[in-house]
Amino acid sequence: MRFLRQLPCVLSVLIATRAIAVPGVQGFIENRGQLPPPVRYYAVLPRGLLYITDRGYGYVWYNTEPRTERLHAHRVEVQTTGNQRTQLRPNLLVPTTLNFYRGSTRLEGVRVYRQVMIDSIAPGVTAAFSIQPNGTIKCDYRAVSTRSASALAFSIRGAPAHVLPDGRLAFRTRFGDIIESAPISFRTSAIPVKTTYVLERNILRFAIEDPDASAPVTVDPEIEWSSYAGGSAQDQWAHVQTDAERNILVIGRTQSVDFPTKFGFSASLRGDYDAIIAKYRADGTLLWATYYGGTRREIHNLDHCDLAVERAGTVLVAGCTQSDDLPLTSGAFQHRKASSMPSGYDLFLAQLSPSGQLLWASYCGGNDNEDVFALATDRQGNAYLVGHTSSDDFPASVPRPTIVSPKRSTSQDVFVLKLSPERTPQWVYFIGGSATEVATGAVCDRAGSLYVCGYTQSADFPTAGTGIYQSIKTAANDGFLFKLDGLGRLQWSTLIGGNGEDYCSSVSLDSSFDRRLILGGTTSSTDMWYRGAGKRTLGGNGDGFLAAFDPQTGNAQWVHYHGGSSYDELTALAVDPDNNIIVVGRTLGDYPTIAAQQPTYHGGGGDMFIAKLAPDGTPQWATYAGGSFLDRATDIAIDGNTNFIVVGHSSSADFPIIGTSAQPRLGNLTGTDDGVLLKFCNIAIPSALVSAAPEFCQGESRTLSVVNRGSSVQYDSYQWERDGQPIPDATNQTYTTPATLEAGMYRFVCRVTNTARCPAVTDTVVVRIHAPPQIGERSFAICSGDPLRLDSIPISGAAPFRYEWTGTPPPSDPSAPNPTVHPDHTTTYTLRVTDANGCNAERTFTVLVFPVSRVPLTVHGDRSFCEGDSAVLELTASFGAIRWNTGERSPHIVVRTNGRYFAAVELPGGCIGYSDTVEIAVRPHPQPLISYDGTLLSTTVAYDSYQWLLDGTPIPGATDRFLEPPRIGTYTVIVDSGGCSGVSQPVDIALTAQVHLTIGSARAAIGERVRIPLLLSTTQQLARVGASRLMLQLRYNASVLFMLESSAPVIERFYQPDGTATVTLAVTDVARDTVATLEFLALWGNAEHATISVLRATWNAPTVTTTWSDGVVTIEGLCTSGGTRLFEDTGAFGIRAILPQPGADIITVIATAIEDAPHRLVLTATDGRRWPLGEQFLRAGTYAFALAVDRMPPGRYELAFESATLVATSPLVIVR
Repeated sequence: MRFLRQLPCVLSVLIATRAIAVPGVQGFIENRGQLPPPVRYYAVLPRGLLYITDRGYGYVWYNTEPRTERLHAHRVEVQTTGNQRTQLRPNLLVPTTLNFYRGSTRLEGVRVYRQVMIDSIAPGVTAAFSIQPNGTIKCDYRAVSTRSASALAFSIRGAPAHVLPDGRLAFRTRFGDIIESAPISFRTSAIPVKTTYVLERNILRFAIEDPDASAPVTVDPEIEWSSYAGGSAQDQWAHVQTDAERNILVIGRTQSVDFPTKFGFSASLRGDYDAIIAKYRADGTLLWATYYGGTRREIHNLDHCDLAVERAGTVLVAGCTQSDDLPLTSGAFQHRKASSMPSGYDLFLAQLSPSGQLLWASYCGGNDNEDVFALATDRQGNAYLVGHTSSDDFPASVPRPTIVSPKRSTSQDVFVLKLSPERTPQWVYFIGGSATEVATGAVCDRAGSLYVCGYTQSADFPTAGTGIYQSIKTAANDGFLFKLDGLGRLQWSTLIGGNGEDYCSSVSLDSSFDRRLILGGTTSSTDMWYRGAGKRTLGGNGDGFLAAFDPQTGNAQWVHYHGGSSYDELTALAVDPDNNIIVVGRTLGDYPTIAAQQPTYHGGGGDMFIAKLAPDGTPQWATYAGGSFLDRATDIAIDGNTNFIVVGHSSSADFPIIGTSAQPRLGNLTGTDDGVLLKFCNIAIPSALVSAAPEFCQGESRTLSVVNRGSSVQYDSYQWERDGQPIPDATNQTYTTPATLEAGMYRFVCRVTNTARCPAVTDTVVVRIHAPPQIGERSFAICSGDPLRLDSIPISGAAPFRYEWTGTPPPSDPSAPNPTVHPDHTTTYTLRVTDANGCNAERTFTVLVFPVSRVPLTVHGDRSFCEGDSAVLELTASFGAIRWNTGERSPHIVVRTNGRYFAAVELPGGCIGYSDTVEIAVRPHPQPLISYDGTLLSTTVAYDSYQWLLDGTPIPGATDRFLEPPRIGTYTVIVDSGGCSGVSQPVDIALTAQVHLTIGSARAAIGERVRIPLLLSTTQQLARVGASRLMLQLRYNASVLFMLESSAPVIERFYQPDGTATVTLAVTDVARDTVATLEFLALWGNAEHATISVLRATWNAPTVTTTWSDGVVTIEGLCTSGGTRLFEDTGAFGIRAILPQPGADIITVIATAIEDAPHRLVLTATDGRRWPLGEQFLRAGTYAFALAVDRMPPGRYELAFESATLVATSPLVIVR
């Protein structure tokens, strides 16, 4: 069901008020303090504002006095009359933010939206305010059913309202009326529904005439996945909670030494039973699992434990223990077991990190026995431990808590212990009578009050409060429910029971506006039913029961039985965000299932039952879950959406395991328990609404929308389907049918998933698209002065048809199918036909009125065109013999040459007509020529446009007459002159480039790294000549320089016998000034200076020539005085001269030493033989040596002057 109300507020011109200025923004502006607090969003109108609150909307209408500029306003509010809790959701964020400045107040980054939705403005109704493309504001009321929409009511305040005769709604203000258009409604079954406003004093409602007002909405949970959890002995889950990320936390007990632990605090079983705590991802993946316990027994009964998830993601767990060696932490408030009995039980309380590591742990107990059944936390982080005790000194903690209400008897009483966020005991409250009490469940409300349920055997159990449900105990066990405030003071206490045994097991709070307590348990009483529409009679020897209580008074609103004709026990319940009640337990058969996944009982001592009930307790869905042996559900938790998780235990090897399971098989022998988990998808089936009437004509479109039927389920994926097939890219909440859809009937649905990936599909929207009528062709021609009947026009489609003729002069009867016209010149008449479906079509007919000497001639194409093209000459209509001046006789001719053309036509009625004479001109194509002056290419003459090509490919941007060739290649040009184009002959261009390579110089100390750049300069862009790679061979003194790295790849490197080295580089980064950088390490070599020179430079382009300049590296810091190695400042080590040259018997060698060290002269022949000529210790200086070479055979030699680190050579020729 959908309402559409148009608020005719045009926002194309925005007005700046004194308080708020919004330049050119269409949308709903969030209120961050610009307006009073009730306003959440507002839109600026030409005359004022439309604002949205949590309860509805309103107007502020302005009037400005021209002289004083004083601003006057009139406010009108339209607010829902219901008291339900609403939720505002902005959608379609506008990519614009606003800033507001008023005095010292700064509001920056204020957001603007195209749509604002108010969820639950009435039960099952969502209001959606939207800015339309034309600037108007539309309000949609999207209802689950007509009944929900009919219940919608608004209170109007601030102005009288009245319904206008045309159905519109008017609000009368001091500055004029505010008008809203009449409502229109459609159901998804494609049937429009008549809707009108109804005003009763100041209350506005809608009257909806819908025969199907109670169309049902079905929501059936399904198992998403289920899993065993256990080892080779007994394993049982007791309680479950979820965290803010929808992870699943469970606690239970185990006897298995091989329980599948993972990453947690402890991987070893220590006692008879240990506590087991685990965390699962929402998809069932085990994140961690850990034991916790001592060397004796923990959790001797399965329900004697509980857990709570804290805001930070930490997990608080509690249970009972016999062990006196539990793992504790230094912050414990009780460091040892207090029970005086070796087999007695104390409580334990522990906190685990989000990753399963122990953060804190403590005993908690007295001198007798204690058991814990419930653990709750409030919004401030306080914890409440609930159970029963037989001790008279509970708790034996340090410090001791305040005793708000003392223990009244020596029997087993209920206690409530409050712990601070630091886990310090604050106060303890005891309640009970002269017999035994057991507490089973607890829950905190937002105010910090605590509600505790359980059962009692005491006839004198203390009740309190004036309006409670039951103050007198019956003969058997009765349930109880009481409320404490945050200081431990009793607010009220009530019993709940009948003539049989009654046990409360679980209590929860719903999220309704007035908040209700939902209580569940098991009973054998036959007189428990109280009000409501639920089950009224006990079935078999035991049923579950449910009750709704007022948390303020302790009185019951209703009490129902739950079960079949056999035995049923209700063990736990939870309330989802839509206030539906989910209950679990165990049944012995004949349980009333509804749309069940497992509709039959499998036996074996009991199956689980799981059921979903409406907020009033009416069953909506129910199923068995179990196998051939005993199966029992122990707890349930909601995941923050509406999905829920059930835990318990099963000894059935055939328990229903569904989906990807962390443990798909029973971990032990059939008949011994494993823990089980079941995750249920509980997703409301959404509605699919259509924006207007779903029957429409081809060429139009409709917008389909997915609407949540009043549920709090959040959908996060959408896929629309047409006739069972997914529509590509239709993955949003709305889908607009394309206007190109063919005529026919289409069925649309949308498949959605919620945030837990649970699927659902909408109901079907049926759309019928009607084909428009078809109007055939018809030619009309008359002689001037004759009447014409517009007849014989073929029309097909859905009869009957309506006709509408227009033209000049007008027809005699414009609505007739064949009117008569009297044109005196050639004209047109248009026929608009509307069929029975409301679809229409138009066609225009030309009526040719022929004068005696004139026939219309149409030229298709230009009358002047280029060689090779053509034009078509066509007579608009031909009714007799045709003869063109070319001799052709058809109604149209094709002409390709210069000339004058006309035709003569014999017309109906015997008149002769002649066409106009058409002159055709044919233009030649240009033939461009290219010239090249060594720098620029150009055409020899100018043209209208140019496109240059290189090697056949257009050059981007090369559209001028002149072009500097970017590189070597073949160039052509395409030109245009007067609309005719031509292409030149190709021209081959070869470019050259001059390149100079400069090798950098540097100074460096010995052991220092030095970087030498290779700099490139060129007369031409290298890319133009196709040069992209340079092979460069360098030579340097390898005794002085050691090459570390090169920015250009090294192809090869050789070290020469003379101490030099050559290196070949592949340089590719030639577009930069520095084409490469070499890094050397300066060494203590044979010279003070080292030259880096170019041996060869080779380009991959043949037209590049290269010159170069060598680089020099100078060694600094050489020692010039003192020490054992002295070097002259000049560094001129070597042989200065050999006299005479050539030599004979005696030669004189002049040499310079630059260090204090031994030196020697060595003569080497060409065949490699060496003759030492003498060795002497020299200081730095120049020396003359006389050498006798008379014994040396004539020939060529090399004379070497050597020191410890340096060598210098010179050639010597000996002749006789």
